Amino acid sequence: MEHDASTNHPRTTRLSGPIPTKSPTSAPNRSTRTSRTPTKKKGKLVTITVDTNPHTIRKGRYVVADFKRLAGVDPSYQLDEVVNGQFVELKDTEKVSIKGKEIFVSHVRGGAAS
Repeated sequence: MEHDASTNHPRTTRLSGPIPTKSPTSAPNRSTRTSRTPTKKKGKLVTITVDTNPHTIRKGRYVVADFKRLAGVDPSYQLDEVVNGQFVELKDTEKVSIKGKEIFVSHVRGGAAS
C-alpha cells in the first residue's frame, strides 16, 4: 500500500470493474432464503363427514389413499362418497375434490366369495 502525500491517506490500488455498494434494495429477498422452506397451503379449512364423524381438512384435491389416511380411515377399507343419495365407490388411486360438506362412508371391501 502506498501513501498519498497530497491527502495524507493511504493509497490503495483500484481493481477494474464496478465498486460493490450496498443499497437499500440489496436486502435479502425472502423468496431466495434457504434457511426456511416456504410452505404451500392448499386452501381454506372446510368440514367433511366420514362415517358420521365431522373432520376439518383443507379444501383441494387429494389422492384417495392419502385422503383416507388424513381422515383416519383404515387403508384396507373401501371409501365411498355419497352423491345425491347414491354411493360412489372411490378407488385408492383416484383423486377426490374437497370443497366442503362432502359425506363419505368407509366399509370392508367386498369381494368374491372363496
